[in-house]
Amino acid sequence: PPGNEISYGMLWSATVNRKSQTNRCFTNSPEANWTRFAALLGQATKACRGVCPKAKIILHSERSGQSSVLKDFCTRLSGVDYDIIGLSYYPFWHNSLQTLAQTLDMLQSSFSDKQVQVVETAYYYQWQPQVGKGITYDFSSTWPVSPAGQAAYARALVAELKKHANVTGLYWWFPEENGNGPDSAVLTDWVNRGLWDDTSHKALPGLYVLKDFLSR
Repeated sequence: PPGNEISYGMLWSATVNRKSQTNRCFTNSPEANWTRFAALLGQATKACRGVCPKAKIILHSERSGQSSVLKDFCTRLSGVDYDIIGLSYYPFWHNSLQTLAQTLDMLQSSFSDKQVQVVETAYYYQWQPQVGKGITYDFSSTWPVSPAGQAAYARALVAELKKHANVTGLYWWFPEENGNGPDSAVLTDWVNRGLWDDTSHKALPGLYVLKDFLSR
C-alpha cells in the first residue's frame, strides 16, 4: 500500500504542523488538496503495477467508526487504481462492532467492486488505559480486560466479519508485542494488546481464534 492510515493524505509539506490545513485532506479541505493527494496515489499505484503487477493495492483508512467520512474518502479517490479498502478497527477507538458492521454494509453498497480487509485490530489482555487517557470507549463490560476477554473479542469480531462477503482479510496489529522480558523484549514498555503474554512469553488464547476467520 502507498501509506499507513492515509485518511488525511500523505507527503505533506515539511512546514506543515498538526493543525495546518496545508496539503492535508479533510472532508472540508480545499479541492486542490484532494487533487494533489489523488495524483500522488496515482503515481504510487502506477509504479506498483509496473514493478509488482501481481500485487494487490490497498488504500488504508482508520475511519471504520465514521461511515460517512470513510464514504467521502473513498468517493473522492474513486479515480485511483486500487483493489482493496483497508481498515483499522480497534473498538476502544472506533466504537462497537455494530458501528463497524454499518461501515462494512456501506462499503458493500457503495463500493461493491472493492474487497475490504481489516488490516489492523487488537484488544487489551491486561492494563487497559482509562477513557480519555489513551482510549475513547470502554468495552470491558463486554469483553473483560483479560486473556479470555481478548479471545472473546477476537471471536466476536471474526463472527461479525464472516457476515460480510466483501471482507476478505483480517490482521492483528503487532501480535508479537512484548515489553517485559530480559533479552527478549520487543518493546521497552507495555502495550498489552499483543497475542503473547508479557511475563510468560507464551501465546494467548486469542491467537488461536484468528484461524476461524478462514472457515468461511
